[in-house]
Amino acid sequence: MSRHAAVAAVFACVSVLAIASPRAPVALAADEVSIREVDVAEFPMVRLVVSTQEAVALDIGDVELLENGVAVDVADVYPLGVGIGGVDAVLAIDVSNSMRGGALSTALAAARTFLAGVPASMPLGVLTFSDQPVVLSPVTTDRASVEQAVASIGGSTSSGTALFDAVAQAAALFEPGAEAQHNLILVTDGRNTTGATDLTEAVATAREARMHVFTVGLAGPDTDETTLRMLATETGATYAAISADELGSVYAGLASEFTQQYVVEYRSKAPLAAPVTVELRLPVGSATIGFLAPGITQLPAETHGAKERLSIWTEPVVMGVVVGLTFLTVVALGLLVLEFDARRRRERRLRSRLVPVVDVGNPEDAYRPDRTTFIPDRVADVAERLAGSGAGERLSRRLEHAGWALRGGEFLSIVAISAVLSGLLGSVAIDLVGALLGVVLGVTVPFALLSRAAARRQAAIQAQLADTLMVIASSMRAGHSFLQSLDSAAKEIDDPAAGELGRVLTEIRLGRDIDDALEALVGRVGSQDLEWAVTAIKIQRKTGGNLAEVLETVAKTIRERETLRRQVRVLSAEGRISVIVLTVLPILIAVYLMLVNPEYLKTLTTTTPGIIISSVAGVLMAFGYLWMRKIVRLNV
Repeated sequence: MSRHAAVAAVFACVSVLAIASPRAPVALAADEVSIREVDVAEFPMVRLVVSTQEAVALDIGDVELLENGVAVDVADVYPLGVGIGGVDAVLAIDVSNSMRGGALSTALAAARTFLAGVPASMPLGVLTFSDQPVVLSPVTTDRASVEQAVASIGGSTSSGTALFDAVAQAAALFEPGAEAQHNLILVTDGRNTTGATDLTEAVATAREARMHVFTVGLAGPDTDETTLRMLATETGATYAAISADELGSVYAGLASEFTQQYVVEYRSKAPLAAPVTVELRLPVGSATIGFLAPGITQLPAETHGAKERLSIWTEPVVMGVVVGLTFLTVVALGLLVLEFDARRRRERRLRSRLVPVVDVGNPEDAYRPDRTTFIPDRVADVAERLAGSGAGERLSRRLEHAGWALRGGEFLSIVAISAVLSGLLGSVAIDLVGALLGVVLGVTVPFALLSRAAARRQAAIQAQLADTLMVIASSMRAGHSFLQSLDSAAKEIDDPAAGELGRVLTEIRLGRDIDDALEALVGRVGSQDLEWAVTAIKIQRKTGGNLAEVLETVAKTIRERETLRRQVRVLSAEGRISVIVLTVLPILIAVYLMLVNPEYLKTLTTTTPGIIISSVAGVLMAFGYLWMRKIVRLNV
C-alpha cells in the first residue's frame, strides 16, 4: 500500500469514529490540560469539556481557541455540571486470585483516596469482578453507602476474570439518557478469561452509554496491556500501566481531573462535514483535538415527533405517488403555459392587424401597446425628467427593442422600487453590507432582464429577416406592389417580425412617408442587416430597377452572414460559459456559506478590512465580467 493510500485509510477510520461517537475525541492531549469531550449536537455551536490537573478558576478571558489555525471567539466558559450535566463514576476493582494480598489492599486504599478527593455531591458506584461482576453499590450520592461498599470488599478473592462483563455491567448502572459525564475506573492485573461479552461488545456498550473507561493495569506477567489500552482509547479515556505502589497517585490524579472540568463553548466557522482541529490554550497549559463536523443529514431534528411524521414520506409507495403527482402537475403547468403563449400570439397578431387610430397627425402614436403598469403617470414623468433627455431616449429605444409596453419613466420607477425592496430584504437577512448588495442587485437585475429581452427579440427578428425579404420578393415577382408585399409578409411571418411590419403598414396608411416608416423600423429593431435592406429599398425606389432581385440578393447575403454568426457563437460557446461560471459561482458559494454557516464570512462583512476587501473584490469581479464579455463578443 502506498503512503498516500495509508494516510487516506487512517483519515477515513478517524472520520468514521468521529461520526459514530460525536463526543469521543480523536486524540488525547497533554497531562496538564486535556479535552475530554467534543459535543457537536448543536453544530455550529461546539462544546469542549476540558479538564486540568491544577486547580484553576477559568473565565472567557483565560481561554484562547484556534480552529484550523484561525482564532475564534469563545462564547462561554463554565464549570461542568452547570450547562450539560455533571460528572459521575463507577469504581470497578478486580478481585480475582491474582490480586490476593498486597495488590488488593493497595487498590482498596487507592479507592478510599479517590472517594476523599472528589466532592461529596458526585454520584459514585462500586462493583467488583472475578468470574462475574458483582454490584456492591449503585450510582448514588449517598457517600456513606459507597464507603461501606468499598470496606465490605475485604481480602476475599476467587478464580476467573470477567473483565468485559464488568464493563457492560458498569454501563448499565448509569441512568439512560442522562446528560452527565459517565466514567468507569477499572483496575486489574490480568486479562479477560471468562464471561459472555467480548472486547467489541464491551466498547460498543460503553459508547452507547457514553461512558469513558479509564483502565489501570497493575504490572504483572498476565496483564493484557493491549486490550486495556484499546478499551480506554476507544472510549475516549486513558490507560495507565503502573506498579501497585503508584495506584494511589493515579486515583488521586483522576479525582482531580474529574473535579477540575470546564465547558468551553464557541461557534464553529468550519463548513459541514469538514475535518476540524481545535487548539485550546489556557494559563496552565494547552491541548489539541480533532473531530469531524457533522453533515446535513446528521444535524438533529427539532423533535422526535417531526421525524415520525416525516417517516411516512420515505416509504417507496408514497414517494412514487408524490413523484407521479409532481410530474403530472409540471406537465399540466407546461401545457397551460404553452396554451397561454399561443393565445397571446394570436391576440398580438390580431392587434397588429386591427390597430386603433390614436392620432392621425402623429403616426408614431398609432401603434402604442396598451400599458397596464401600476406606476402613476406623474411618477413616470418625474422619473423621465430626472433621467434626462439623452438617457431617457436611449432607455425608451431599448424598451422598444425588447418589445416591452413600458415608458422609460415607468421602467425607472420599477427599478427604484426593486432597489428599495431588495435593500430592505438584505438588511433584514444580513446587515448593512447585505443592504448594499440588495440595492445593487435591485438595480442591476431589471436592466439585465431588459438587456436579455432586447437581445432575444433582436435575435428572433434577425433570424426571420431573410425569410421576410424572400416573401416580399416572391410577392413582388407575382405582380403585387411593395405595400401589398409588405402586407403579405406581415400575414405569413410569425411574431415578432409580423408585429413590426404591421406597425409599418399602419403608419404608412396614416400618412407617413414610406422611407420614414422604414427608418423608424430600423431604429426600433436595431439590426444592421435590416438597415442594409432598407437602404437597398430606398435606393431602388429613387433609381428604379428590379426590387425583387435586389431583395433576393440581400436575403442571400443575410443568410450567409447568419451562418457565419452561428459558427462564431459555437466556437465562442466555451468562453461565454466560462464568463457565466466564473461570475456566478463565487456569488453562489458566498450565499451558501452565509446560509449554512453565517459566522464563516462574518469577518468580511463586519470588520473594516473585510468590508474593504469585499468591496474591492466586487469591483474587480464586475471589471473582469465586462472584460471577459468584451473578449468573447465577436461582431460579424
